[in-house]
Amino acid sequence: MTGYAASVPDLTPLLCLLNFPKKSALRILISDVFECRFQGLTKSRREQVKNDLQLPSDAAVDEVVACLVGIMDAALYDSLSKEGVENIFSDDFHPALKGLLADIITTNLPNWREASLKSMVSLPKFVGVDWRVDVKTAASDARGVSEPVALVKMRVEGESHHRDSMVPERGVTVELDKAAMGTLVSTLSRVRDQLDVTAGQRAS
Repeated sequence: MTGYAASVPDLTPLLCLLNFPKKSALRILISDVFECRFQGLTKSRREQVKNDLQLPSDAAVDEVVACLVGIMDAALYDSLSKEGVENIFSDDFHPALKGLLADIITTNLPNWREASLKSMVSLPKFVGVDWRVDVKTAASDARGVSEPVALVKMRVEGESHHRDSMVPERGVTVELDKAAMGTLVSTLSRVRDQLDVTAGQRAS
């Protein structure tokens, strides 16, 4: 196996899922595990799963969760089909349970993929630049010589914490003298030139 599938742990702990009396209970657990895949199940939910699956300890519940998360990651990031998910399991794994897990996971993949994309950390989006030139007295110059400086504020789009709310802006203001501005302009010019080169390579 390659990709994420190669890093999936031993799936033997999942055999305890046969203790679920109904398929719906398994579907609910898989949904809960996906929703809590980063922070883990809540204490009350872990206790419920432990009782439902007749597991001896919280550690055993964590093993089950780790196995399910491993399969989910492989299915998501390797874009696995139902057959691909089944191939993660060993040949002697319970065939009916293997098929059921593969069916539930691949059925949920479109929604999980969308949820994963929405939860990804992204870089701030550039909005614009505000600037003005000011004249200041050099603090280290006893003669009080004035020199011009540029105050440059870069505005970026922040992160919205509520659906349908306006995305806030935030900014960082820096002070640049003539030498620092020259360095910045020169650097940005090289960045622009490299973008042109890269765009040309992709187009050819």
